Amino acid sequence: MEPLERETTSNKSKMINRLKHMISPTSPPWKTETTGDIRNIMLVGAALIATVTFQAGITPPGGVWQESKDGHQAGHAVYSDQRDPFKIFLICNTIALTSSTFLLLCLTYGYPYFLEVLIATISMLGTYSSGIYCIVPHESQSFYLIFVAAPAPIVTRFVIWVVAFAARCLGFLTPNADRIHARTKLPESWYLPHIFALAEMFCPSKPATKRSASWFKRFQYNESRDSPSDARNVLLVVVALIAAVTFQAGVNPPGGVWQEGEHAGRAIYASQKFAFYIFLVSNTLALSSCILLR
Repeated sequence: MEPLERETTSNKSKMINRLKHMISPTSPPWKTETTGDIRNIMLVGAALIATVTFQAGITPPGGVWQESKDGHQAGHAVYSDQRDPFKIFLICNTIALTSSTFLLLCLTYGYPYFLEVLIATISMLGTYSSGIYCIVPHESQSFYLIFVAAPAPIVTRFVIWVVAFAARCLGFLTPNADRIHARTKLPESWYLPHIFALAEMFCPSKPATKRSASWFKRFQYNESRDSPSDARNVLLVVVALIAAVTFQAGVNPPGGVWQEGEHAGRAIYASQKFAFYIFLVSNTLALSSCILLR
């Protein structure tokens, strides 16, 4: 083999490895049993991200206007005056929050009291949405961006699975992407077959074995593998996160409180009765679900 060909093959292999690490959610040793250490590390990371992003959405950087004057509404984010940066903030923050909560649900699926965890998580997201509605000026329409950004992590994962399934159905699936090049006679610079070759990780063409087990099922609760103390620790991490952020949101509501006048100390958000009721119900439901589990 010529040196140039060897270098090209080496570059292709490096690219495939990079794509594997990006697309594959985890890379545990497939031939060994999954321990709780990997799951716990992912839980801590997801819980940390969910905590800070939820708090950033409820209490935005720059604070909120305290009075309604000069064209500004009390309770709206000061940052919203810079429309484009504020939209970027909302999109990035919402994607980070939904990604972390989606991962938390995946890692706790199948555990005892998962229904309570699901209710608490959905209620927390409802609280977040209601809080964003409070701080965003209604005329800017920025609030609707969260409905575009929120499903992005789930849609991305779904698209990856669809591409993997399509690759297998189209006959592109092979362990070696270079054979795809030989079969399709495509230019060497065309790397899409390399992406199709990654489908083997998600849709194995061979009968299901231990090696081809779904990453999702490997982290589900298994009574023969996970002790009751492991399940308790996992649930405690999740409910402690949700309880902390929802309690803080209830004590310090989004939009702040009136500083002067007869309504001093009351939530500014309370002037929008219907939206404020949704916030209260979602926040209380999330907090009470967590207290039940603790």
